[in-house]
Amino acid sequence: MKKIIALGALAIMIFAFATPVTAQETPSDTIEFEIRIATLEAMLESLMAQLTAIPAPAAGHAAVSVQRQETEQLERLMFRFQYYGVCFAIAQNEFLAHHQALTERQLALEKIRLELGFTTQNNLDDLTAVFNNLESQIELNHETIETQREHVNTRRGRQGYEFIRDFAIPTPGSASVNSADELRRHLTQSNATLTVLNSALNQARGHINWDETDLMEEQRDLLLRQLELAAITAWNNYQSARTQHDLAVSEAPLLETRLNLIDDMYELGEISTIDKMASRFAIYAEQHAADAAAITLSMAIAEIEFMRRGILGFA
Repeated sequence: MKKIIALGALAIMIFAFATPVTAQETPSDTIEFEIRIATLEAMLESLMAQLTAIPAPAAGHAAVSVQRQETEQLERLMFRFQYYGVCFAIAQNEFLAHHQALTERQLALEKIRLELGFTTQNNLDDLTAVFNNLESQIELNHETIETQREHVNTRRGRQGYEFIRDFAIPTPGSASVNSADELRRHLTQSNATLTVLNSALNQARGHINWDETDLMEEQRDLLLRQLELAAITAWNNYQSARTQHDLAVSEAPLLETRLNLIDDMYELGEISTIDKMASRFAIYAEQHAADAAAITLSMAIAEIEFMRRGILGFA
C-alpha cells in the first residue's frame, strides 16, 4: 500500500521548470533548450522507475496501463522539444555565421589600425579570441545538429510525429484552450496519476486505517494543487510567448525595409562595407530573436496540448 501512496510523489518529481525564452535572448537559447530536454529525460526515467515499482494487483492493471500511456505521451512531448531544439540550432548557426563574417572583417581592419598605431595589441587579441570562439561554437553546433537531425529523422513518417518537417523555424498556431481555468479542468480530469490516486483511495477506504487514508488524501490534495498551479504557469507562459511572437511578427516587414535601405545606402556610397555588415548584423540579431520567439511559442502550445491530455510537462 505504501507504493500506492508513493504515486503522489510523481507530481512532486514533475517540478516547475517553465521559464520562457524571451525575444531578447539569442546564443544562450540552445543551452536553455538542452536543459529543458535533459529535465524531460530525467522525468521520463523517474516515471518509468515508478511504473516498474507499482504492483499491478494493488494499483490495478487498468491504472498501470493508463500510467504507461502517460509515459509514452511524455516521451512524445520530449521528442517534439528536441525537434524544435534542432530547428533553432540550425537558425542559430546561420546567425553565428553572420557574426563570424562581421568579426573577420573587423579583425582585418583592426590589424591595419594596429600597424598605423590607432589601436593596441590587446584589442586585436580580444577580437581574435571572439573570432576563434565563434568558429569553435559553429563547428560544435554543426556536429550536434547532424547528430540530432539523424535522431529526429528516425521517426519521420511515424504516426504522431507529423510535426517533423524540414527543420525550419515553425509557424506557431494557437492553443486550443481559452483560459487557465479551462486548461486546469482538462488537466485534472485527464491526469493519469490523479486517476490512480483516486482509484487507490476508493479501494483503500474501509480496508486500511484512517492514518494511511489521510496520508493518501493529503497526497491527492497536494497533486491537485500542483496541477492547478501548473495550468496557471503554462497559460501565463503561453500568453507571454504569444505577446513576444506577435510583436516580432508585426515588426518583420520593418526589418526587411531596413535591410533594403542599408543596401541602397551602400550602393550610393553613403556607408562603407563594414558599416553595411554591422548594420545588417544588428537586424539579423532581431530576426534571430524572432526565431527564438517562434520556437518558444511553439513549445508553449505543445505543452498546453499535452496538458489537455493530462500530461504534465515543465509547468
